[in-house]
Amino acid sequence: MIDDGYEQNDEQETLCCLALGFKQQNETYELTSWEASFSYPNKKIRKLSCAASIEKYCLTGLTHELLYCKTLEVPVVTYRITDIPAVRLRLLFHHIPVNLHGMNFICLQQILKDYFVLPRRSHNYASITDMAETMNINATDATSSELLYELYVRTLPLLPTRVI
Repeated sequence: MIDDGYEQNDEQETLCCLALGFKQQNETYELTSWEASFSYPNKKIRKLSCAASIEKYCLTGLTHELLYCKTLEVPVVTYRITDIPAVRLRLLFHHIPVNLHGMNFICLQQILKDYFVLPRRSHNYASITDMAETMNINATDATSSELLYELYVRTLPLLPTRVI
């Protein structure tokens, strides 16, 4: 057996589930809130959130967490296909310099569309809460990032190799 010196660090965060809140303003979407749940191997540990009336404050806090994830090479799971592209556009709009190049973003909505046949009522894969109900996950008293974590953990073992 080859010993490569690698040991799983149970204290290092391995996943960030990021739930984003937007409000539509004319033709654009403004970031109004975000919530990040970080997990260690097999358990959720740390949760952060921001809700601000000034979008730039939300974006600034979010970029700090995204750069944290980039530094530690922690994958970021989002739900909607449009989440990260919308964040990128808002960062450009507010002239907030940040380098997201090389980050690992996982879009759960796209994975569900590609690998699961879901009932008609969930055909549009609209919300995290709707999808949790479709998969028989109790959404009572759970935050959006916690539901996202549960959806991810349930779907991951059913995916083909190298999807994520």
